[in-house]
Amino acid sequence: MTFDNDISWSNEGINFGISQAVSSTISNVLYVHDTSIHDLATATAEPSIGMSITHQGTSASGITFQNIVIEDTKGSVIAPIKVVNNWLTGAWQMANVKTQPGNPYVLLNPPSDAGIPPISNVTFNDIKVLSSTNSDIAVVSAGSAAPITGVNFNNVSINGTFSYQ
Repeated sequence: MTFDNDISWSNEGINFGISQAVSSTISNVLYVHDTSIHDLATATAEPSIGMSITHQGTSASGITFQNIVIEDTKGSVIAPIKVVNNWLTGAWQMANVKTQPGNPYVLLNPPSDAGIPPISNVTFNDIKVLSSTNSDIAVVSAGSAAPITGVNFNNVSINGTFSYQ
């Protein structure tokens, strides 16, 4: 499946990517030449681009984000680029999640679900985040029961600074 030359505006996160609403296997998806004008969400854990998978039975592989511009994101606790596997276990609002002080990506009480299908082979190529309150890139897993492998970043910049080249 290919999403090509799309423009989005989001009030609640995830402009381009796979969200926790999906509950089946996803593979070979390409997002290319896409632009996010605004991501105004301030409480959701969903990224501007990437994925947040929280359902058992959901796996993702071969997902590529290529030549994407994110013009503006507002949420201070929301990394604009994120890959998450079973981190929230259904509690999608950041306000409902208890994290370690000073680190919004490490849960105090991580989920103990076993057998969460993996996320693998996710690539971010030529990504520009022009303005973001949060300049993090996050790859977050609940642990070995929710594996994430093969995530690659090439030519990714946030607020004019290259995070990965």
